[in-house]
Amino acid sequence: MITVLSFICHKVSRVDGTYRTVVISTDLSDPRGIAVYPAKGLMFWTDGRRGKVERSSMDGTGRQSLVQRESIKSPVGITLDYQQDKVYWVDESLDVIWKMDLDGG
Repeated sequence: MITVLSFICHKVSRVDGTYRTVVISTDLSDPRGIAVYPAKGLMFWTDGRRGKVERSSMDGTGRQSLVQRESIKSPVGITLDYQQDKVYWVDESLDVIWKMDLDGG
């Protein structure tokens, strides 16, 4: 079963469905949240099963893992603070809200 979120994480398109393009298709197990920062050309997502928070350019290039399994278990929701340039995400297993800079710092 493909969820709306996993479809969004893998592909982008116009609202009417035309010009659909695969953005991320490898090493993605359980995408749970996505946030985009159009002004900086970045997108961020959580992968719940792999315990990762990642980012890339909105075209899928420059992919980076910002946080991995050592400190988190099941990241789900994610959002951005455009004023402070911060990323916030929720870990459903640890019941914690985390914060970091856009580069993972």
